[in-house]
Amino acid sequence: MKKYPLYALPIKYMMLFSLALLFSGLWLFLLSQDFSIKYIEKSLHHSIEVATPHLFAMGILIFIVAHFLLFSTVVKNKYALIASQSLYLFMFLNIFSSLFMSLGYAQLIWIKLIALSGFLFLFLLVLGMLYLSI
Repeated sequence: MKKYPLYALPIKYMMLFSLALLFSGLWLFLLSQDFSIKYIEKSLHHSIEVATPHLFAMGILIFIVAHFLLFSTVVKNKYALIASQSLYLFMFLNIFSSLFMSLGYAQLIWIKLIALSGFLFLFLLVLGMLYLSI
């Protein structure tokens, strides 16, 4: 991408927007979770209402970030593909563990926390790979 310096402008803007979106989402997650047994009392309908926009928004964000990696001359396509697919996997684990928790499986809070931590780590890693390729 070094040959095309104007590509750096939308990528830098997208990275700044993605970081703001990521940290605000994490903040909202921590504010909304009380991590108590009351979480089970939420209905299946409520979980689907919450999961649908999250699937859409997180999927689009991963889609855009992963496609910017296609233009990278520094990061190999193999590593970009593995990181992108792992991001989708952690996203699904994060969202669907909430669904199963509403069905009564309270033990899955650990899977949710691990999936959220993995998603955050991998997303920051992918942003770092994208930053190196500018």
